[in-house]
Amino acid sequence: RGVFSFPPLCGHVIRRFVKTGRCPLIFIISDSLSGDSNSRLLFPKDIQDELNICNISFNPVAPTSMMKVLSRLASQEASRSGGKVCIPDKASLELLCSGSSGDIRSAINSLQFSSLTDQTFENSLWSLKKGKPSSITSRGKGKSKGKSAKPSGKQEAVQAIGGKDASLFLFRALGKILYCKREACEQPEVSSLPAHLSEHQRDTLLVEPEMVVEKSHMSGDLFNMYLQQNYMDFFSDIDDVVRASEYLSDADFLTTDWSNRSTMREYSSSVATRGLIHSNRARAFTNCQAGVGFKPLHKPQWLLINKKVIVLPGPSVQ
Repeated sequence: RGVFSFPPLCGHVIRRFVKTGRCPLIFIISDSLSGDSNSRLLFPKDIQDELNICNISFNPVAPTSMMKVLSRLASQEASRSGGKVCIPDKASLELLCSGSSGDIRSAINSLQFSSLTDQTFENSLWSLKKGKPSSITSRGKGKSKGKSAKPSGKQEAVQAIGGKDASLFLFRALGKILYCKREACEQPEVSSLPAHLSEHQRDTLLVEPEMVVEKSHMSGDLFNMYLQQNYMDFFSDIDDVVRASEYLSDADFLTTDWSNRSTMREYSSSVATRGLIHSNRARAFTNCQAGVGFKPLHKPQWLLINKKVIVLPGPSVQ
């Protein structure tokens, strides 16, 4: 906490270590919720060049890869533990993977606790979280007959023991709105809308826009700014762009009154996100969602302009 409040102190400490230390010095810094790394604050560019600091970043581990690693580790430890370690079932491992948010260290630590044989307290927690008696299978016991189903929507909200906060980085949250992926219908459904409203028929979304904004840990106003800066690259029809801009204008209008702005922010972000998704008719159905490829996302120009306005000196008073 003291280093973050006064970053030059960190550079001073590292300079002293470089003169006296005989082994490498490693800093492990987790990413922030907004996706920006705290290393920029602790180690500015000049400090990195002066002290030859190397920055190594790791991408989150894919759930399928993490599932394979955890299964292999559990099997290896169970075979040489002498009965002290049991193998969690597939549903438990999936819960560990989803709760770790791609952090392999967090997943292994959680696996270590959930695999212990003495699990009187642990089993009660798993049963409470999963809504059913926990089933832990070891090599000495038969495998469970029932297939382990993937966590349902309610279970996805419940994280594994020791799991990380299931927050979304900013650009990942924006991608969920702008790419607006939808569920594939196994069989065509009869439209529930009357004929004159058939153009508004859409497939079901894979995500809840309000939950995406909430997990981004950003205010609705700022999230709307990022959408407004980047949404046009994801549209292919000018009429859809016009409709989307109208929704953004309506969302902005909801927060014009400062007295109730804190209350209306949630409604504003809901109108903006759902309006953008609904306006993009090219991505209204799963079968017509052609890949748009990677689109770089940018910060709102308003942030830079507002910063320049703040630092400009005021008129001199004679």
